[in-house]
Amino acid sequence: MRNLLIISLFTLCSTQGLSDNQASLDSAFTTYIRPILESRCIECHGADRQKGGLRLDTREAALTGGESGPALVPENASDSLLFQRVIIPPDDSDHMPTKGVSLTKGEQTLLKQWIDAGAPWTGSLVAKEYSGQVFAPGTIPETSSRDAILADPDLVLKHSAEVDKFLDTYLKESGIQRGVTVTDDIFLRRAYLDIAGRIPTLDEYEAFMESESSDRRNELISDLLDSPAFVSHTLNQWLDALRVMHKRYKLTTDVYRNWLLGAIRDNIPYDEFVRAQLTGQGNTDNPADAPAGYFIRDRNMPEDRLATTMQLFLATDMACAQCHDHPTDKWTQMDFYKTLGFLSGLVVHNTAPGYEDAVEEFGAKMVDGIDSLLLKDGTKVDRRVVQGHYYGTLGGVVLNGGFGRLSLPDTYIYDDAQPGDIIDAATPFGPEVTIDYTAVSAPLDIDVDWRTENEIKRRNRHNDFKDVNSRHHFAEWMTSPDNPMFTKTIVNRLWERVFGVPVVGDMLNLSESDMGPIPELTQYLVNLMKSLDYDQKLFLETLYNTAAYQRTSIDTPSPGEMPLGAPIVQRLSAEQMWDSFIAMRRTDPDQGVADSTLSRSGVVYLEMSEREGSERFDFATDTRPLKEKASPDRANQLPEKEIRWKQIDFQQRASLHHTPSDSYTFLGIFGQATRETIDDSVQEATITQALHLMNNEELFMRFFTTRPGFMKDSDSRLASHIHSNVNLDKETITLAYQSVLSRNPTAEEFYLVRSSLAKHERAFADLFWALVNTTEFKLKR
Repeated sequence: MRNLLIISLFTLCSTQGLSDNQASLDSAFTTYIRPILESRCIECHGADRQKGGLRLDTREAALTGGESGPALVPENASDSLLFQRVIIPPDDSDHMPTKGVSLTKGEQTLLKQWIDAGAPWTGSLVAKEYSGQVFAPGTIPETSSRDAILADPDLVLKHSAEVDKFLDTYLKESGIQRGVTVTDDIFLRRAYLDIAGRIPTLDEYEAFMESESSDRRNELISDLLDSPAFVSHTLNQWLDALRVMHKRYKLTTDVYRNWLLGAIRDNIPYDEFVRAQLTGQGNTDNPADAPAGYFIRDRNMPEDRLATTMQLFLATDMACAQCHDHPTDKWTQMDFYKTLGFLSGLVVHNTAPGYEDAVEEFGAKMVDGIDSLLLKDGTKVDRRVVQGHYYGTLGGVVLNGGFGRLSLPDTYIYDDAQPGDIIDAATPFGPEVTIDYTAVSAPLDIDVDWRTENEIKRRNRHNDFKDVNSRHHFAEWMTSPDNPMFTKTIVNRLWERVFGVPVVGDMLNLSESDMGPIPELTQYLVNLMKSLDYDQKLFLETLYNTAAYQRTSIDTPSPGEMPLGAPIVQRLSAEQMWDSFIAMRRTDPDQGVADSTLSRSGVVYLEMSEREGSERFDFATDTRPLKEKASPDRANQLPEKEIRWKQIDFQQRASLHHTPSDSYTFLGIFGQATRETIDDSVQEATITQALHLMNNEELFMRFFTTRPGFMKDSDSRLASHIHSNVNLDKETITLAYQSVLSRNPTAEEFYLVRSSLAKHERAFADLFWALVNTTEFKLKR
């Protein structure tokens, strides 16, 4: 059925003549062939330029040809130079087009069918910018709506099968051997690491392996996507992408982080997720205004804020155009500042009401320089214990919906305008946006301090600039289904989460024409995401249920390679490693992550935000366990064993910690993102990691030691075995392998363990420690 409609149209042309089918053939030429020729051929072979003496802007010119002879031989594509030159390998000097995007397999097929049908042609052609792939009818299957899939979950499997068809065709045409389906234990560990961000607990391993359901893989995927573990893992990923920091930028992150957690937990549509952040205003210590916390990260750097926003949400790298026209892309400095115009006038300040009093109060309590605080009873406490929580409830201020125009900076260097000229905001691609500059927005009724007032005045140097809420226009343009980059960018990001490599290309730098090695697949995924109303969970469920995801993994590719057809081998992230230790330590490793009020930062915020002045300070410096001092209703929601703030929590998942961690901590050593740039975690293994995992005494004592008093709060069967000094019989060795590697030991491994460790005083603990140091544990296959 592939290309059925266009084949039938061109076949009618060659067998019956043009007269009866002229309208249909004209439409087919206009829809499918004209865009290919105008975007790939006419720039070099049109009225203004004839490379090699060849013109292709009219049928007569194509029939005449150039120095190499006729380009078009109707009814004979094989003898037509126009077709011959587009199907030879791209590295051949005669390959066409010589620059830009080569024709895909589908486009080559369309061109051949058109020529073999007689090359019907209407009108002359003009050069046009390439704006995307041309796909024939039937190439891209229809997708189902979100409501239809919710009513009939089997439709997810239907779309999973369509994805597999694209991949299998690609592998076959590329001569690549397709992998085999992995065993249940490998699938189980892979699914938990990818969806839950950790290995399965021993109980979870046994439940899956003992299940007799024929759909247990599908059921596991669905259950994990609806689990608190998915929330925790996905939160880590978005904290990295959004560069959320709890150190330098601590004044809003507790509240903003909790909003992100809630958005993931509630599965709000992705377009809504982005719009809420780009249009947010108000005091960021107010949960209702929490999405405005997005702007705190780059509060004094409007140009960097725009560059990062375009990269993250549109995979469009305009950063170089801040200072000059982009040297390798089409973006001009004018493009950059016209786009920046949508965010002009935005006021982002880190001093909410109460900040000055807080600083003064802290200063009055300080003793011995800056190392400690003096409490009411005369005792001292490390200021770092409470400072982050105390200041973290004061928030920041985000004001002004945007002027929609700005003055060019003094550094503007081109002749099309002068520094200081006023320009209106305009989109760099996609749908145009019209701003009504007479529709002035009323200012927010919000208290600000004198520094914020000065910032407002500085941002509005021109008295005629008014708040026209241009950020709203910007957000609507960015998240529109008609924006050629928005949907493709999130599709690419989610595919990379599932398979380890993007489906298109550079995660942060694509063009409108980039569609990856399998353009039809990319277009299908884009259509699917739109039809699902940007429901990320349903989209991920489609990918996880593919046969490709459940095949043997591909070796980690070299930079620039994009192996498709199965997941790639990856080293565990720092958070996956940490959270896997938690899964070995606790039977409920995800306790407290599904609800923001259950996290320490969430409870601290809720309790402190309702207090003022000295009461807030007293609460912050009260070092009793939070469960004891929280209000009864919130204390009942907390985990049974709540720790003191100044201690590192060895029971909680990484997403509940204030991050990024210091470079010398476990998470820092294993490559946790610094969040200086988007997604800057490190996946490469280091000698420091190996030494840390083998020799770190604190880590060993906290998690695995048999010394009395340690791991005493662990409720896992693994911990009880470590403490019991049991013999290394088949049952205990099997338990260790299942707990750490999510599989049974082989006969050879069982023999090796018994012969090597049986006489050790701490045999089981040593076995366990050896397993967590294996390459198998540190990799996801």
